[in-house]
Amino acid sequence: MKVPAAIDHLIIPIRVIILAGLAYAVVLAVQFFFFGAGIEETDLDDLTDFSPPSVVSVGSIIRANLFGELPKEEVTQVIEETTLNLKLLGISYNEADPAQSRAFIVGRTKARAVRCGVGTRVDGVEVTDIFEDHVLLQRAGRKESLYVEQRKQLITQVEETTFVPEIPDLDEGLITQSELADSEDTEELTTTSQDGWVRQYYNTHRDRIENEPKEVLHEMGISPVADESAAGYRVEAAMAERLGLRAGDILLSVNGHSVGYVEEDVARLKDHLEADSLELEIQRGNTKITLTYKPSQ
Repeated sequence: MKVPAAIDHLIIPIRVIILAGLAYAVVLAVQFFFFGAGIEETDLDDLTDFSPPSVVSVGSIIRANLFGELPKEEVTQVIEETTLNLKLLGISYNEADPAQSRAFIVGRTKARAVRCGVGTRVDGVEVTDIFEDHVLLQRAGRKESLYVEQRKQLITQVEETTFVPEIPDLDEGLITQSELADSEDTEELTTTSQDGWVRQYYNTHRDRIENEPKEVLHEMGISPVADESAAGYRVEAAMAERLGLRAGDILLSVNGHSVGYVEEDVARLKDHLEADSLELEIQRGNTKITLTYKPSQ
């Protein structure tokens, strides 16, 4: 069979193309087996560092409070009473500004009381807080409390009552406790009156106090240290017990005003009794102390 001349001329190019295709197929096969498929050139600058995932512990999960925090319980600090050889004789407490309060402390090496404010050091300890009946001391990094001597007597409130204390040898013009107890109006007065016994005594015997002040003071157990002089008043046992003092204590001043001159003190008595609190300066032996007294008690 004779091949047309035109086709005969194409046989050689066709064979070349077929051989080239076979050669290309062989190259691809070799590349697949030795290098794998789909190899592409990669720009090294585009590569990012790979870091393994961090390990999370159970403790860190708990501390993360994923389900909210539990309410914290308040820890009540127990402040023990100090064992130091210190005595707190009295406190001048300022309710409006407690930082201005003053405490009178006798140290182990002191013969007299030291007037201390917040920040004052006594025998190596620092006064950090002053309250009505005690102070807090900073000692070796911890706080200790120091209470007023006879604190139970000083801080116990006097019951509200409409009668005056029984005083020995009262004059006939004065009302005794037993007489007032027999009065028909006693129950009503007891439930409605809010005054302290000193105020009630003054209101009951005001005329006699203004006209015969020395006699009334003597009957109550209070006497001037010196006549016609502001040297103070000596308080005897009957009145001392009622006021939370000691027999023989001398009242030197009230709210900074020296007392002892009877006529002048009687003129100021009403104003003193209307005050919310009074600052009393007391001479006890060789020591001066300051106490806060509330006429409403």
